[in-house]
Amino acid sequence: MTNALLDVHATLPDFNAIKVDQIKPALDEILKDNREAIAALLTQTDFSWSNFMAPLEALEARLDHMWSTVEHLHAVKNDEAIRAVYAVCIADLTAYHTENYQNEALYLAVKHIAESDAFEALNPAQQKILQDELRDFKLAGVHLKAKDKKRFARLQADYVQLTTQFENHVLDATHDFQCHITDESRLKGLPQATLDQAKKTAESNDKPGWVFSLDFPVFHAIMQFADDADLRQTFYEAYCTNASDQGPGKGQ
Repeated sequence: MTNALLDVHATLPDFNAIKVDQIKPALDEILKDNREAIAALLTQTDFSWSNFMAPLEALEARLDHMWSTVEHLHAVKNDEAIRAVYAVCIADLTAYHTENYQNEALYLAVKHIAESDAFEALNPAQQKILQDELRDFKLAGVHLKAKDKKRFARLQADYVQLTTQFENHVLDATHDFQCHITDESRLKGLPQATLDQAKKTAESNDKPGWVFSLDFPVFHAIMQFADDADLRQTFYEAYCTNASDQGPGKGQ
């Protein structure tokens, strides 16, 4: 079966064709290809934008195309299966980026182009890419001693793991929040589309009236259009204290 995540020619991802069990194999294949391609690029004796940075950018574009699709799925179709594979893949991806930005040979190749006479002939976008790359090498610890590079890599991995865990907590808290309203007078000013969705949510929960979630489109509609100040305050407090030790879901 063709892996939809590896279709680099697709203008937009075919989300219906993507299966959870395709995610890690697709990432593994791209990371393997990229490592091999980078190693080959570094065997050159001279480096320029055309023979080094352009193919390097193409490698990253392919990876970004695949991973941005996964990130979107993780954000909007989040379930236990996606969470599990996402946690494994984000660790692999973090290790890959840290490995590259701590690679002294890679750094020196980029530095060579940035300090060459050809730099002035590059367009502003190309110059900015080179400058940003050199900055990112420095921020990733390319100049650190070997033991400090390893410690940095561990800290980076921990940071990404905690960030993912926090994002999941926020998403769970967002999904757990419900505001059930049966008094239609409290809904004055709200767009019909927001009301229709709340009515469907109430029906799916076997409740009368309307049930509003804390998803951003709902929150935004209530804050912008609802006449009822108490309703706006309820959503403002819930949104600002989401997944914390305050507000309606405190401590959960």
